[in-house]
Parts: sequence; C-alpha cells; structure tokens
Amino acid sequence: MTRKDSTSHEPDRLLHVHGVLRSDTVPRLGRVTGMPGAVGSARAIAVTERHWMIVSDVPAAGFTEEAIRSRLEDLEWLGRCAASHHDLLGRAMRSGPVVPLRLFTIFATEARALAHVRDALPGLAVLFERLDGRVEYGVRASRAQLAPAGVPPATVRRLTPAPASGRDFLERKRALLRERQPIAVDERWPALVEARVRAHAEDVRHRPLPAEGGRVWLDLAALVPVTGGSAFARDIRALAREMRGHGHEVTLTGPWPPFTFIDEPLDG
Repeated sequence: MTRKDSTSHEPDRLLHVHGVLRSDTVPRLGRVTGMPGAVGSARAIAVTERHWMIVSDVPAAGFTEEAIRSRLEDLEWLGRCAASHHDLLGRAMRSGPVVPLRLFTIFATEARALAHVRDALPGLAVLFERLDGRVEYGVRASRAQLAPAGVPPATVRRLTPAPASGRDFLERKRALLRERQPIAVDERWPALVEARVRAHAEDVRHRPLPAEGGRVWLDLAALVPVTGGSAFARDIRALAREMRGHGHEVTLTGPWPPFTFIDEPLDG
C-alpha cells in the first residue's frame, strides 16, 4: 500500500493511479468506474504525447491511509478493489504496453501524480520496449482433480461461474495458493511442461509453491508476444490433453497485463 503527498488541507477526493500506459492515441477504457466508490468513470491523463496515467478519482474519506488500513480485513471490499485494479489495467493494455503501479498508490493532487510519473519516465523506457506487444499467461500443472461422477474435469472448469463478489475473487486466489504444495512428481513432467511454455515465451518465471496443502506441482508465468498468443494457447491445450492421460492437469489463464514481469512496480 502506498500513500502519497499529505497536504495542509484535506481534499474531497484523491487520485488513485493504476498504471502508466504508452500509446500514441488516447486509450479507450470504456465506461468503468475503476476503484469501488470512485467518483465518475476511470480515465486517462496525458503525461506526455505518448504516455498516460490510468486513474480513478476516489473519495478522500474512504482512501486515506488510515481508512484503507482499517478495511484490510474486509475481504469483500479488498477483493473488489483488486479485481477493479486488474480489470482496468487489462483494458488499458489493449492500447499499448502498461507498467502497473501497486494497488492503493494514491496522490493528493493530479499535479503531484504527474510530477512523480514524469520523473520516473526515463527509467521506464527500456521496460516499455520490453513489454510492448507482449502479455502474460499463467500455466499451472497439478495432479488430476477428482470430478463428480461422469463429469470430466475440463467440463467442471468450464462450468465454474465468474467470481460473484470481491470476497469470492479473493477466496479463489487463496484457494489456488493452498493448492500450491511441492509434491513428488516424475521429473520428466515439469521438464516437459516448461519446455512447451518456453517454446513460445520470451521470458518465463516460476511462481513460488508454498508448503500449504494441495495438488499443484508447477506454476509458471509466461511473457508471450500478442501475435503468438493463439499458437501458444493451442499448444498448451494440446499439452493438457496429453497430460490428462497421465493423471495430471495443465490449466492456462490469461492474457493479462504482465504484472509478474515488472520487477519493481512504479510506486516511488
């Protein structure tokens, strides 16, 4: 959580900056509000002719550092904030490469947010080039899940509804974390999955596998060119069919903004 620029007076609203976008044209975000409780729709603010801040105007009373800290145990609200932040950056990503900022990066004024981002732009040039035309996918491998009698696991996944609430969003993420347990797996399987992923990806990161109970034995983030996304997805789905016959599941998620490949999110 990041809180910026306290002032001698209390403004009615603050500026939540979600990320920085490079685009030659004004990004189209659609009619989305951004953060829960935001005032008006999310918007893009020009930083230079080619760079834009993706922001939400939020009520000061609900987004001071103290107010945020007091609600960190409110899973419904926190989940909605995280989902909105992620969705808005995904929308911005359609217009060009995006450098995400941490959730709850908040400035007292637009002028101070602009000054902060402009100061950071020279250091972001290489990162924008690296991310331009690239998206993140997740590839997770696990022991096969027991499904209801007669229902293939793939069908269960297709029938799983979208998160119904912010709390549901967070609970699903926590459930995935609980599944990430290092378990004994024939070494050929991780090698096979990673080789298939690396055949398409420009970069691959291993996500940690905490020692909570579960079935997952490999969790990868892949940085893939947008132009190669369809071929990548076809190959991973073919791999999933192959692995199913050996008692394992391979699931593909994405494309997403490349959060995993931002080693130091811009937060000052």
